[in-house]
Amino acid sequence: MVVWRYSDPQDRVRDDFQRIVAEFDGDVEWAVDLSAENWVIMTQRLRREFARAAKGYVGVLSDLKNSDQEFCLQATADLSKLLQKIRNP
Repeated sequence: MVVWRYSDPQDRVRDDFQRIVAEFDGDVEWAVDLSAENWVIMTQRLRREFARAAKGYVGVLSDLKNSDQEFCLQATADLSKLLQKIRNP
């Protein structure tokens, strides 16, 4: 998961992020959320796990890490490639 904030994002930047993530062909599915002040890119699976967790539960990432190391390795490899695409679209 990557979280960041632009002081004054342009619509083009927002559109580019959405397009790049939607078009990315990796080993896991990715989601982008640009609806709040902090922008987030995370795997679809992590997004679902956060949605299922009890409000305020902080162990979602640890639970996933401990239960499925193969998924975590795939997501880590994907994230590197995805960030490269964002840097050089």
